[in-house]
Amino acid sequence: MKLFLFGGSELNEERPMERLLGLIQQVIVETNPKQLLHIPFARIIATEPEWEGDWFHKHIHIGNDIEYLNAANKADMEKVEKPMIFLSGGGNNTNLLEKIKSDQRLFDLVMHADYLIGESAGAKILGEFFREKGSDAESAMLPGLGILKNTVIQPHYSHRQRQGLLEKDMAETGVMYGLGLDSFTGIIFKTEDFPEHITCIGEGSYIIKKK
Repeated sequence: MKLFLFGGSELNEERPMERLLGLIQQVIVETNPKQLLHIPFARIIATEPEWEGDWFHKHIHIGNDIEYLNAANKADMEKVEKPMIFLSGGGNNTNLLEKIKSDQRLFDLVMHADYLIGESAGAKILGEFFREKGSDAESAMLPGLGILKNTVIQPHYSHRQRQGLLEKDMAETGVMYGLGLDSFTGIIFKTEDFPEHITCIGEGSYIIKKK
């Protein structure tokens, strides 16, 4: 599986949507899948105006050759064949995970995708475990999808000063690797190659800590 992981955006900074979603648009267009399946369940209610309404088509332009499908739309799910998957972020990691696990077809599509984009919460749940509530060090560590095995992932790494939190994640769960990924930053790699052969795009950087 080829993964495209993004550390999210920071809405208090200049042009946050353009800086993040421009990178995501880039990898979708370059991959050029027949279908893109967007799984939006980490953001149940948009609390910021930037994420209200159809923010995808407002900020991401993939052309007419790529069919956009939304997992929240039953009619779209009936059209799905073997799409590129996009797990977008938001404040509800657990809802995203529960929606995927409770729908066998959606779960199979995610677990067997050839190409998978994870942004912020959508990246975080791809590890072996994830922390339930962002920067809250007292919140629970929960089982993730385990697509990136023996690893925990912290998006918004430098911007939200999660360096110590990543180490705590690793210590609590006993995993081998901790991946910290900055906002406005993406990394591209194949799961079978991790932690080697990683391409970084965007403005920031990433770090991989090893036990």
